[in-house]
Amino acid sequence: MQKYKVTARVAVIPSGVIAISAEQSGPRRHNLRDLGGGRFEVQKPVEFKAGEVIGYEGDLPKAMADNLEEMVEAKKRAKAVTETDAEKE
Repeated sequence: MQKYKVTARVAVIPSGVIAISAEQSGPRRHNLRDLGGGRFEVQKPVEFKAGEVIGYEGDLPKAMADNLEEMVEAKKRAKAVTETDAEKE
């Protein structure tokens, strides 16, 4: 399962298996089927706000890829910005 950060204002996950925290699952529980271990099958589309982190099992559909950024890439970009800021000082 790969982790993603929502980069759009709102990202809609129409289907699939996701991994989210208990806090994230609460308001969305009526659209999810609990698989245990923080994993849920999406029964009806669910929305996530910018900055939220979710896990997605399998290949990410192209329609969702524009709204999510793989956490590995987000961390690399954050590190590059930090290094650039340090060089300016």
